[in-house]
Amino acid sequence: EEVCALGVKYAIFFGGAGVLDSGLARWTILVPNKAIRDEGTSYHYEEPSAYSLPSQRLLRSVREVLRRRGERFVEGAVWTTDAVYRETSEKRHMFMKKGAICVDMEASALFSVAKHRGRHVCGLFYAGDLVGQDGWDLRIEKDHEGRKRETTKKLLDVSLEALHNLRAEGSSAKRR
Repeated sequence: EEVCALGVKYAIFFGGAGVLDSGLARWTILVPNKAIRDEGTSYHYEEPSAYSLPSQRLLRSVREVLRRRGERFVEGAVWTTDAVYRETSEKRHMFMKKGAICVDMEASALFSVAKHRGRHVCGLFYAGDLVGQDGWDLRIEKDHEGRKRETTKKLLDVSLEALHNLRAEGSSAKRR
């Protein structure tokens, strides 16, 4: 809400997300194409439904940048919950059947607020800890902090390029 009030029309949030499949290696880039709504905030901004969606325009720009850079990424749903101690095996299995590849705490709320306010928002994650069948695995690696900084910088660079491309696209459309 505050960012919208400041006049921001396009935003990309990024960071780590828990993965639901052990086959997703740590640091893999994840692109959420929808969010499963398992939190409370989004219901104050959109009618009840299973999913909240990112801006398709912004999502397309992010995909184009990732492909142009030759970055490998996995696209799918993010399961958004603010009840981290209720991330049960049953829920994990159910949401994976609905296409969830990762879990976070904000995506569905941010998508819903943006839609309600007429803004464009999408997300970009890196694969973090594993919310697995048998519990939670932090998946700490050698030079973990260095890899985290490197991957975060990559997501920042992709985000800035995607936003720049949309701005350039809008400028050239105005000149026509």
